[in-house]
Amino acid sequence: MLFSILEMFRHEPLILLLFTVGTAMAMGGIPPMIERKRRRSIENDLPAMLEALSDSMGAGLGLQQAMMSEADRNQGILGKLLHETLRESHASSFDSALSNFATKTRSPQVQRVMHLMSTAVEQDAPLQRILSSLSIDYERLNDLMNRREKELLG
Repeated sequence: MLFSILEMFRHEPLILLLFTVGTAMAMGGIPPMIERKRRRSIENDLPAMLEALSDSMGAGLGLQQAMMSEADRNQGILGKLLHETLRESHASSFDSALSNFATKTRSPQVQRVMHLMSTAVEQDAPLQRILSSLSIDYERLNDLMNRREKELLG
């Protein structure tokens, strides 16, 4: 069937070129675009999650309880992944759950944050303040990235 379509347009090089490029884009261009949109959605939710974790810890909750609370509150992709990961963490350590969560998001931003959180817990650092600072920093970073994408797309 494909060959019969190509044979029909053999004498129409522009249509043949558009068909070839369109097929290539559909086969290899669409999945990465969907994945990028998913990842950017997660990254745009990250600052709000960090701020909520900071606020919860300021209210006296521990990190694990704050993350459970955030998983229940956040209805986006990030919240669903967090909820799923925390459910699975009962069979493993909390550190491995954080690492698993970071891997599932496939986001370098989330992976860095989870690594920083794990290091802060190990070093007994002031996690509430760190989370608050990270929230502000990633809010700025995402604003810049979103502005850049908007300018590139027109």
